[in-house]
Amino acid sequence: PLAWLRPPYGFLWVLALAGLVVMIGVFPVARRLTQRLEGLQRGVQRWGEGDLSVRLPEGGQDEVADLSHRFNEAAARIQGLMDSQTALLQSQKSLLANASHELRSPLARIRMAVELAGTQGSPAARAEIQRNITELDQLVDEILLASRLDAREADLGTVEPVDLIGLL
Repeated sequence: PLAWLRPPYGFLWVLALAGLVVMIGVFPVARRLTQRLEGLQRGVQRWGEGDLSVRLPEGGQDEVADLSHRFNEAAARIQGLMDSQTALLQSQKSLLANASHELRSPLARIRMAVELAGTQGSPAARAEIQRNITELDQLVDEILLASRLDAREADLGTVEPVDLIGLL
């Protein structure tokens, strides 16, 4: 009845049984490691899609925990750089808008003074002053337009499709 346990097949059965026991014992350890790697992969993928707030769990003392720790440090540095760059761009837009408005007042006063002066200066000098005022006014208009365009780009919101044939 126990012919399958006799040599040479008995050794093969014992070897197969030992292999099965080792596989059953190693599976939970291997699965835990692969779950951590899958979590790392999902976190990196979310971060790559633009969610810069993603941080990975750093539990453990192995290579996966070290990799998670290094990823979190790099992500925090990049998020800090992005935040400071955004703040810098907002400051630049605000500076453009404020500068254009602040330059308009002196230009208006100079223009008023030239017009009030009227005939008291040489026509060539008045023409040169008027040309300079016009040039400065155009520069201020360009600065103001640039700041408005930047503000509109940021405030576009949702874009809806338009039926051009129906519009025609």
